[in-house]
Amino acid sequence: MYGIVLKSMEDYISSQGKRFIFEQIKANSGIDELTYFLIHYYPNELSLKLLIKGAAYYEMTLNEFLELLGNHWATHAYDANILTTQLSFTQFLKGINRIHACILAGSEMQIGVSPVYISHETESGFVFYFKAKEKPLTPFLYGMVLGLGKKFNSPCEVSYLIENDFPKGIFESFKVSW
Repeated sequence: MYGIVLKSMEDYISSQGKRFIFEQIKANSGIDELTYFLIHYYPNELSLKLLIKGAAYYEMTLNEFLELLGNHWATHAYDANILTTQLSFTQFLKGINRIHACILAGSEMQIGVSPVYISHETESGFVFYFKAKEKPLTPFLYGMVLGLGKKFNSPCEVSYLIENDFPKGIFESFKVSW
């Protein structure tokens, strides 16, 4: 998952015409270009260093920065062809595990994508569960769900659920409503 988050950070900063800032963040974190380029799995310590430096640059908390990156990923990273398949917002989220598998199948990146599940569907929303491999990334997924709502013209509200049907600490969950 960190690979996607770091890619989102790089894309976000570059989209503002500030690619040099991303390079400075890497250098200030003690990461040279070759090391960054060659790594396929970014260790937690390395990833958090980069994310904390990025958040500091934008004068945000780490959670605010992760939410921003999740929103950016959802609104900019998904290929237009994926979004023109006539899927609804809920259908897209239900199929996101398969979509990520297809995207990664043609890639050399070895990114572990947390599986997601949808349950408790009603006319006004659903519950979105994901396997919390990397708990600090919960705000990224929160922002991603909000961004996908915008992308599908389905503005939504997202709230964290403390209790869920899965064993505590293994899954995180959000209530998504409109």
